[in-house]
Amino acid sequence: MTHHHTLTHLILTTFFAITLTILGSCASDSSSPVNDSGMIHPIVTIDPTVIDDDNAGPSQPTVGTAPLPEEMSSTLATADGSLSHSWASLADFPVDQPFLAGKYNLDVYSGSDMTEGFDCPYFTGSAEFTLNGGEEAQPEVVCTLANTMLDVDFTSGFSEYFADCSVTFHSHGGRYVDFSHDETRYVFLRPGDIDVSLNLTLADGRSCSVYMTCIKNALPRHCYTATLTLSTDNPDVPAVTLSLDERISTDNVTIRLTPALLAAKAPEIHCEGFADGSPLHITEGSVPDHSIAATVDAASLLSGLFLSTNSPTLLAGGWPAEINLMEASESDMAAMRSFGLALVSSADGSLTVDFTKVVPNLRLAEGITQHRLQLQARTRTNIESRPAILAVELGGVDVTLIEVSEAVMGIDSCTMRISLPAEASLDDVAVEILGDDGQWTAPAETIRTPGAGGHSATITFDVPAGQSDIGSRIMYCGAVKATASIRRRAPEFNISVDAFSHSAVVMIESSDPGLTSYITRNASIYANGVPTIELARMEDNGVITVTGLKADTRYTLRATVLTQPRGNADFTAPVDITTEKAQQLPNADFEERRKSVEYRNLPSGGRYSQTIVGIFNRQNHANIKQEAPQSWANVNAKTFCMDAARHNTWYMQPSTESVLDAYLNSYGVRIQSVGWDIDGPEIPDYRQPDPPYTDYSRNIPRPAHRSAGRLFLGSYRFDPATMTETYDEGIEFASRPMALNGFYKYLPGSTATAERGFVRVEVTGISSDGAEITIAKAETALPAATGYTAFTVPLSYTVPGVKATKIKVLLASSTAVGTIDEETASVITIADPVTATYRGSTLWVDALSLSY
Repeated sequence: MTHHHTLTHLILTTFFAITLTILGSCASDSSSPVNDSGMIHPIVTIDPTVIDDDNAGPSQPTVGTAPLPEEMSSTLATADGSLSHSWASLADFPVDQPFLAGKYNLDVYSGSDMTEGFDCPYFTGSAEFTLNGGEEAQPEVVCTLANTMLDVDFTSGFSEYFADCSVTFHSHGGRYVDFSHDETRYVFLRPGDIDVSLNLTLADGRSCSVYMTCIKNALPRHCYTATLTLSTDNPDVPAVTLSLDERISTDNVTIRLTPALLAAKAPEIHCEGFADGSPLHITEGSVPDHSIAATVDAASLLSGLFLSTNSPTLLAGGWPAEINLMEASESDMAAMRSFGLALVSSADGSLTVDFTKVVPNLRLAEGITQHRLQLQARTRTNIESRPAILAVELGGVDVTLIEVSEAVMGIDSCTMRISLPAEASLDDVAVEILGDDGQWTAPAETIRTPGAGGHSATITFDVPAGQSDIGSRIMYCGAVKATASIRRRAPEFNISVDAFSHSAVVMIESSDPGLTSYITRNASIYANGVPTIELARMEDNGVITVTGLKADTRYTLRATVLTQPRGNADFTAPVDITTEKAQQLPNADFEERRKSVEYRNLPSGGRYSQTIVGIFNRQNHANIKQEAPQSWANVNAKTFCMDAARHNTWYMQPSTESVLDAYLNSYGVRIQSVGWDIDGPEIPDYRQPDPPYTDYSRNIPRPAHRSAGRLFLGSYRFDPATMTETYDEGIEFASRPMALNGFYKYLPGSTATAERGFVRVEVTGISSDGAEITIAKAETALPAATGYTAFTVPLSYTVPGVKATKIKVLLASSTAVGTIDEETASVITIADPVTATYRGSTLWVDALSLSY
C-alpha cells in the first residue's frame, strides 16, 4: 500500500474543508417568524482530516472524497427528545419554514456506525442551540470521521515470502474484515477494542491463522498502522513480527513459524441449520422449525470461544457485544439465557452453542434488518478458527387492521380484528393505549384468538375508563404496524320515572344488568333540557333521585352518561311526566276548631262533709267546654263517654282539646293520657277528720281504664255496650310527601319520666291487583321539651311507581298506643283528688307541615 501510505505522512499546509451554508428566505408573509417561532439555517462544515501515527495533529486528508452536501443527512430534535424529524439530504432542510422557539439538538451524518470495511467512512457532527422567537438560529456543525482507520504495512520481502498473507481486523461486537497483502485502501472500523490476527500460507501449502494482539481503545478520527516484518535468520523457523505505532500501548508481537505451529490443527466450528455467512431468512418473531446451532470440536483444548454480537435487540437487553463464553460471568450468562441461548457440552468433548430460541427474540430495528452472531474458537497456542457467522435476516410482518369495535363505557373493552401472515406469531402481536399523559402503555390483559385458516385473529383488551376516544396502536415484535382511534360509545339504556312533587325517582333500565351500576353512577338527568339536581343515587339498585322540580308541572326527562352530550343521540328516549301537587294536611295549624266536649255541673269527685259531722252536703262540680281541631279525630268519645254509668270527672276526662298555647298564630292542640271508666263504682261519702278541712273529697276511686290521648286524620267510633272502638284512619291524599314536620312540647307524667310522645305517618296506595298497600311509613318518639321544639318524620317510599291514595297521621301522648287493654296495661296516669282526675303525660302540637 505504498502510494496512499506516503500521502498520510505529508504535512498539511492548508486546511481543507467543505463548508455547506444553507441559506433561505421566507416564502411568504405567512411563514415569517412570529414571537413564538423562528427560522433555522444550519451551517455545516465537513472536516475529512484524520490523525495518523506520525503526527499528533491533523495530517493530509486520507479519507478520500468527502461527502457531498446531498449525501449528508440530518435529524432535528427537541432538547428533551420528545419530537424529532429527519431529512435524507441537507438540501431538503426547510430553511424557509418556522419552528417553535425552544432548545434543539441538530445531528448531521453520512454513512452508518453499523457499517465496517472498505470505502465506508462514517461522518457525524452535532450542535445544541436555542431558537428564540422572532429570530433566526444558525447552528454550526462540524462533521468529522467517527470511524477508526487502519492500514497494514507489509514490509519489503514479507509478501513475497508467503504464498498468501493477510491480516484480519475484528472490532469487538463488529465484523471480521480481512486486509490482504495487495490491498491499497484503508479499512474503517468501529472505535474501541480491535483484535488483530494473522493469516499465513507458505509456499509448501502449510498455513495457520494466529491471534496476535488487541488494539485497546482505538479512537475515532485516528489512523493506525500495523507493520509486519519477517526474519529468516533461521531459515527453518522464520519469525514474523507485528508492530504498532507508538500511540498504542500494545507491545510488538513476534511468532515463530515452528513445524508444530504450522502442523497444529485449527479448531473447527460446524454449523447446523444455517450456512456460514449466508443470510438466514426468518420472519420476525417466528419460531424456527429446525435447530440453529454451532458446535466446536475439542473444546477442552481451547483457551477461548468468542461470541461477537451485532444485534440492537440483544445488546439493549444486556447481552454483551463481545464475550469469551468459556470465561463468562454468571450475570452475563443470565442475560444471554434470558434471550434463549443454551450451551450444551457433549461426552465427546464438543461444545454446542444453541441459538434456536434466540432467533424468535430478534427484532427489526430502524434501518437494520440483519443480526449477526459470530463465533470464533481459539486454542491455547492462539491458533484460531475461521469465524462462523450466523446472519439472521429478519423479514417484516404486515399486520393489517380490519375492524375495530367501539368501546362501550362501563364495559371498557375493545376487540380488534387483524390479518397477518400464517408464519407470524400471534403471541408477538401487542396493543398499546395512548394515555392522557401522552405515554403508550400495554393493557393489563390482552386476549388473542386465532381465526380460521391462521391468517386472521381477534385481539380483545381492556381500555381505561373514560369518555374520550382512545388512541391505540398494534405492535408486532415491538414495531408499530397500525394505529387506530377507538371510539367510545355510551351504553344503551332507558329510564322510567316516578314523579313526586318536587323530586323524581329515575330508574335505570339496561338490557345488560352488569352495566346498571356503571350507568347509575355516571348518568345525568335532564328535565326540559336542563340538568337536574341530584338528591341520591343507589348504584346497586339503578335508582337516581333528583330534586328541584316544581309541583304540578309537566316535564320531559332524559338521561345521558356523557359529561358533554352533543345532541339527542347521546340521550335516552324522552319520558314525559307531570309532578304531583304539593298537597298539605287539612287544618295543619289547628286554627279551625269544632265543638268537642261540653258539660255543665259535671260531678267532680264524691260528696264530702263540711266538718267532722257526718252531714254530706258538699259536692264539687266541673264545667267543661272544650273545642278540638276541625278535620281531625280524637278518642274523646271513649275517655269522656256520655254513656258512662256514673258521670264524674274521675271516670270522664277529655284527652284532646284545642288550647290557646301555640307556636304560630293562636291555637295549638293538647293531647293527654287520662284514666276513664264507663262502669266506675260508686264513690263513698267522705267525712272530714280533724281540721284543717279540705274543700274536696279525699276518697279516690280506681278507674278501670287508662288511655293515651290521640289526634289523627280520619274518624273514630266507640261502642260502650261492647267496649269496642273503630278507627277509620286516613284521608284521601294524592301526593307523596318526603317528611312530616311540626313543633311540639312534651311533659311526661311525674311518675312516667321515661315516657315519650308519639308521631306516626303512613302513606298508602293501590297495588296492581287492587289492594291497598303501604308505600311509606315512619314513626318517631318525642322526648321531653318544655318549649316548642321542631320535629321531623322523614318518609321513604319502598314501592316505586305506586301513587298515593291516602295519608294517615297520628299524634299521641304516649308511645304505648294500642287496644284498650294494651293501653290500660302500659299508659301511666296519676290521681289528683283536688281535680278528681287521673291524668298522665301531655303533648302539645302545632304548625304541622309536609315537605316535598
